[in-house]
Amino acid sequence: MLCHSLRLSWRSLSVAATLSLVAAACSSDPPGGGPEAVDSGAIDSGADALGADAGGDGNAADTSLEAAPADAATDAACAAAVVDSTIAGLSATLTGACAVKAGVGGKFEYTVTLDHAVTFTLPGSGGACGACFGNAPNVGSLLDVRVGGGADSSVRYCSCDKGCCVPTTAHAVRLEAGTTQGTLDWPGKEWDGPSDTGNQPGAPFPPGSYFVTLNLNLAEAGQAVIKFPISVR
Repeated sequence: MLCHSLRLSWRSLSVAATLSLVAAACSSDPPGGGPEAVDSGAIDSGADALGADAGGDGNAADTSLEAAPADAATDAACAAAVVDSTIAGLSATLTGACAVKAGVGGKFEYTVTLDHAVTFTLPGSGGACGACFGNAPNVGSLLDVRVGGGADSSVRYCSCDKGCCVPTTAHAVRLEAGTTQGTLDWPGKEWDGPSDTGNQPGAPFPPGSYFVTLNLNLAEAGQAVIKFPISVR
């Protein structure tokens, strides 16, 4: 009975000693102190291997980030609209996408502000068809909004032909101070207006450089032309 007890004690001591040695080995730093150093050569080799797998050098990962399409920066790269005005107190804005697809077009928003009232003489039509805004126009109805100005002057989009309206006589018109807002939703096609027959837009604009233009003609009070450059692709 005594021998059996001594045998158990010896085994317990042996297990305890073994555990102590393992714990000491796990907690001790490698020679030289501090955590085990990483072999930088192994990292370089790994990077070279990754580059080889990609079919290039170790910098191949940088080329995996492709450049953004040119269209992504379209709005940021647009030139500002140019306002050329002899109308006192007038300011204007004209914005939109400056690069559009042929046959698709784009939307353009504009504002025209008069900081004080303006009076001018509206010419009469001389008995012929009159302007379709009548005898009491406002800034919005007087604005000529169009797309064109490219190498081929016959390519344009406007509501130039509205048909034959009632003849008008020359008379004074007063435009009150304020801001007029509007939108041109251009389909990317040629058009001269509805006329009397309900004409629809025709052929797509050919690729090239053009202008979206606002024109406000107030006779002796001056004229304003606002131009926004666009490209059709």
